[in-house]
Formats: sequence, structure tokens, C-alpha cells
Amino acid sequence: RAKVDCVMFHVAFLLAHLGPTATKTWYGPATASFETQFAGNPYDPVTNDVRVRFTSPDGKKIERLAYFVEGTWRADLVAEAPGDYTPVLVRNGAELPDAPCVQSRIFLENKLDHGYLHGDSSYPNRFRYDDGSPFVPVGHNLGWPTTGKLSTEDQIVKMGENGLTWTRFWAANWAGRNPWWPINDPSALPKELWPPALNSIASVEHACDLNGISYQLVLFNHGAFSTTVDSDWAKNPWNTVNGGWLKSPADFFVDSEAKRRTKMWLRYAVARYGSDPNLMAFELFNEVENTDAARQGRWAEIAAWVSEMTTYIRLLDSSYNHMVTISSSLENSDIWKPLDYYQPHLYSADPAASILAAAVPSGRPLFFGEFGMTGEKMDRSKLRSALYTGLFANSGGTPMFWDWDEVVSADFYPELASAAKVVKDSDIGHYPVATRLTLSTVGGMARGIGSSDWVLLRVIATGSAPYHVKLGGLSVIEGSCSVEVIDLDTGKSTSTIVTLAGSRIELDLPARDCVVIVKLN
Repeated sequence: RAKVDCVMFHVAFLLAHLGPTATKTWYGPATASFETQFAGNPYDPVTNDVRVRFTSPDGKKIERLAYFVEGTWRADLVAEAPGDYTPVLVRNGAELPDAPCVQSRIFLENKLDHGYLHGDSSYPNRFRYDDGSPFVPVGHNLGWPTTGKLSTEDQIVKMGENGLTWTRFWAANWAGRNPWWPINDPSALPKELWPPALNSIASVEHACDLNGISYQLVLFNHGAFSTTVDSDWAKNPWNTVNGGWLKSPADFFVDSEAKRRTKMWLRYAVARYGSDPNLMAFELFNEVENTDAARQGRWAEIAAWVSEMTTYIRLLDSSYNHMVTISSSLENSDIWKPLDYYQPHLYSADPAASILAAAVPSGRPLFFGEFGMTGEKMDRSKLRSALYTGLFANSGGTPMFWDWDEVVSADFYPELASAAKVVKDSDIGHYPVATRLTLSTVGGMARGIGSSDWVLLRVIATGSAPYHVKLGGLSVIEGSCSVEVIDLDTGKSTSTIVTLAGSRIELDLPARDCVVIVKLN
């Protein structure tokens, strides 16, 4: 009887961990292209609100935003049913059946692996795909390409080779990715988006798609609207001294023309990049707390802008419902109300200690979108400690190291690859309610999290090899368990079957610093 009760409890607990089942299946993408020109600004939806209306085999009409590129109007379709679709161009609400389309019909055949990412409706600390699969991101930033270093696209290849799953890049003017900031291009029109920037972003998007990397697209950065922190305001084409109309960078969040042009950019971003399932989120602003508006205490204006732009993106992106976030300090809670997850940044002489001590809000996922060192260079030991401190907080993902060039020069990829292996092998995404364990150790130090059928530990042995440790205080009380031990220096793992009794285990570790994964069979 006791054994039957134990089994029933185990099944119930697993079901609670797994959460909701699959909700959507998607097919695509496919692109419809129309070789049609219209008078007026092709990027301004007030003049040219261009869409494509796709008719499915059963007569259902699906509408998607169109975007202008290389003299054509295009729209990408991902839909919930496969088959042939007939596209028709729509301008300002009127169908144009005679508009020449490169393809008279498009065919959706390929099923997306998981669909699109969202916050988990059952567990507010985690992310989940449309098909119900959990997602715990591991990666690093790729803000912009550095002269003489690896290109962003080449580094994305390295990320994929090492099992990483997340990155973040900026629409930065100095990288040629700001569509409102042409570089050395006298032919660029000030009231139109700059095509080279849009194409550069698309190139990074394509590299992420090929290498299985989810990404955050940062739409604006603080320096463009700051006179004190990384200031680029003096060069900003929206500045009155450069022929623009903004007298002060702090007015960006309230000026009507700035809002109009911001929405032009948001609409294009949703239209061109929004069908991509690897797009994890639109990030409205990098470090908005460093803008002049924030430094002047105009947080109510910033919060109103965030709400307005988030609402606008959600209206445009209602088919795929990508997440929207911002990177900012956490003190000003009003800016976070309409957003999907928290994205603070952290720089410290001891990032792991600072992550552990951070007062973080709940109610939605959170992970540190940037972290790094102050005062000295990062090393593998500090990077490792920060990664696992964040992971053991059972947050939305690991903290994300900032300096992508240092990842290459200091050869941090093996460290990040080991973290990605731990996330994958531990299946931590299926254990959103795991809690911190109070452990007793002999022959080492340990910390970790666990549930009634699963434990994730980092164990650092003391003394000399062979490294024999005894651990008590596991949440798995008794039974046959699989135990995987991952050497954090090499990423290699060994697995065995043990029988636990009294929440205790003895292990021979292959190295001084290891991760131990225990799963009840």
C-alpha cells in the first residue's frame, strides 16, 4: 500500500511539473513577394499600410503585415495548418488582386520544432514554447561586431557548436544597424528607414535561425538619448543641431514625431522579423535608466512610453505574440507592468555574490541579460560561479555574460558549453518549483536545488584525489536513481544507477568541481 501511494504521488508530482500540454502547432515559413511600387514613404503605415491576405485551402483568410525590401513588398507566413495558400496584396484596407505576385500560391509544409516562446502561464518564473516544451536559455551577448574580431554571424556559429541557445544584439548606429541613423550614405532619406541597417539585422537573424539560437532584438540604446552615459546624442540625426527636431534627448519619450518614427520602426521590425520563432523578444531599450529622461526623474513619461509601445507591438504581433521586455534597473516598477519578463543588468567585483544577494521581484521570469566584472577581467572561476548561482536561483535562465570578444580571447566557450550541457541533461526546465536544499557534506562543499524526484547540485571536493564525498539533505528520500556527474573543467560526464536511502548519497567525483544530477527512476 505504501509503495502504491508513493507511485501515485510521484506521477501526480511529475504532472504538476510538466504543466500544460501542447497548445499550438505551426507550419512555415513561406514568403509572398509582390513587385509593386506605391507612391509615398514605403515605411510609413499612415501612407502605405500594406499587408498580404492569405487564403487557406479551406477558405480561411489570414492576414500578415508586409514589409518593403529591395523594391518589393513581402510578407512571411507561418500558420497553424499546412497546405497551399493564395496571397493577395492589400493596401490601406483595399485588396489589389491584380498586383503581380512572384508566387501565385505558396505552400506550407515544414512544421516548426516548438513554435514561439512565451512566459509559462503555470509557472511565472519560466518560459515555455507553444508546444509545451520548457526553455531555459544559456548564452552570451553579441551587442555589435568589433573591428578585427569575429563577425556576429561567425560567432553565432561558435555558439551553436557549443550548445548555447540565447543571444542579444542591438540595433546600434555604430554597427550600421540603426534604421534611423545612416552611416556615410548621402542618398539616405531622413524620413525613411535605412535599408542597410534592416538587412544587417536580417543577416544576424538568419545566422540565429541556422544555428538554433534564440535572440533578443534591442530596438533602441541609451547612448542615443543620453548626454552623460555612453553619449551619442551629439551625433544623433534627430538632434536639432544635426537637422532633426529634438532639442533635448529627454524629450524622446514624449515628442509626437519621435513616437511616430518609433512606431514606424516597430511596425517594420514586427513585419520583417516577427514570423521568426527564434526571436525570443523585442527589447524596447537597453538600460533605459541611463537615458537623460531617467536621470532627470521622468520615469512616469518613460513608463507611459513603454506601455504605449508595448501595446502597439502586441496589436501588430497578435498572430505570434512575441514577448516584449526592456533592460533596466528594477526600482521603477511601473515600467515593468506591461512587459513579459524582467531583464536587469549586473556588474560587480564578485558577480556571483551580487546575484545571490540581489533583491528580485517575482510574478514573471527574470534573468540577468548582462553581467560582468568591475575592476578586473573575468576568469573561468568567476564566470562559472555566476552561471551556477543564477541557475540555482531557479530563475528564467542563466545570467548572460556581456563581453563577447572576451568569450573568444579567454576561451570561455568550454565553460559555457558545460553550463548548456547541465541545463540540457538536468532537464531543469521541467522543474520550475524546485527549491534550495539544506545540505550536509563530508569531503567537500555543495549547494543545489531539488524536488521529490530530482536534484541538481554543484559539488566542490576538498583535499586530494581521489575525491570521495558524502552528501546528505537531498530531497529525494529513497529509491533507485540515475546519477550523472559532469566534470565542469572538461564537460565530460559519467552516469550510474544508485539506490538512495535516507536522503543520502556517496560519490566518487572525477574532478574537484562537478555538477551532480539525481533523478528518481
